[in-house]
Amino acid sequence: MSSKPRVGGRRSALVLVGLQNDFMNGGSRAVPSAENLVPLTNTIRSKFQWDVVALTRNQHASNHSSFLSSAVNKNINVRMGDTATLKDGSTYKYIPDNCVGGTGGAALPAGFDTEVYDYIVATGTNPAVPSYSAFRDLQPKVRGEFMTGLSKELSKANVTDVYVMGLGFEEMVAQTAFDAKALGFATNVIIDGSLGWSSSKSSTCNALEAAGVAMLHSSVLLEVNKDPASAAQAYVEANGIHFLFEKLTAALVYVQPENPKEFLVRELIKLQTLQKYQRSSRLALLSDDDLSIMFGMLDPLRKGELTGNEVIPALQGLAVTPKTPIDPKEMYDEAKFKALVTNSMEK
Repeated sequence: MSSKPRVGGRRSALVLVGLQNDFMNGGSRAVPSAENLVPLTNTIRSKFQWDVVALTRNQHASNHSSFLSSAVNKNINVRMGDTATLKDGSTYKYIPDNCVGGTGGAALPAGFDTEVYDYIVATGTNPAVPSYSAFRDLQPKVRGEFMTGLSKELSKANVTDVYVMGLGFEEMVAQTAFDAKALGFATNVIIDGSLGWSSSKSSTCNALEAAGVAMLHSSVLLEVNKDPASAAQAYVEANGIHFLFEKLTAALVYVQPENPKEFLVRELIKLQTLQKYQRSSRLALLSDDDLSIMFGMLDPLRKGELTGNEVIPALQGLAVTPKTPIDPKEMYDEAKFKALVTNSMEK
């Protein structure tokens, strides 16, 4: 069983779109800064337990209908970016030749390993029908003759959530996300992991959000779903839990009450009350009596004084740094010790 976390604890698929050489730097349809997606994709791919990782692979015929060169060869008077219409009313634009099957432009860029993917979606294989979505070739509805096998693959794996990222944001990433939403999946676009030819993403993002697709930054995804052990450690440290446990344990050992559970309940109530009225939440965990107990634990022989060398570990245990350096040879009675701890823990 994988030790990696699930994204949000749900059954999720990562759909990677357009990660081919012709969309990378130097390719025939290069997307600006496309090479930056390589490390980010690797991180997101390896960080989580994905139920399906799908990768689209455009495998165009050399005479694909969407290529401007195909129109020129047929003596059709059009220019790059002009619109064409299929018999069913679907429209597409003329583009440069790209991702022709068997060429280097159709290959994965350096740094990607096909062995880490569960499902490869072959797109653009029909020379008469353009393809933008990982779920279908171009057609009026998200069902019918020109569907890929991706939807069935996700359903077979009981996927509930789909995360889309890749290249060709305005076309391929967006259409894949629209279709995933239409097919009933909770759909997210990893926005900084989705790059297109336009310098502006706002209109596409607005349309996706209007359709119910969530825009998600990778930093949020990686932070929310960080390793459970690391998350637990961070929670303990951020909230001073280790200090609270140490304090309660020390009080138990020092006082040795007849009813430990009742004593702990009283201590917790006291701490909660103190937190409401003292400025520092960490200082709120220590009353004057608590500091007396701590001093007594550091002075088991009841000498009435502690050296700086004995005080330093106590402050380290509280995870605080004194405002001025402590002289290891300096002597601290109980009052001086309390003042030092209090001043060190005040904001």
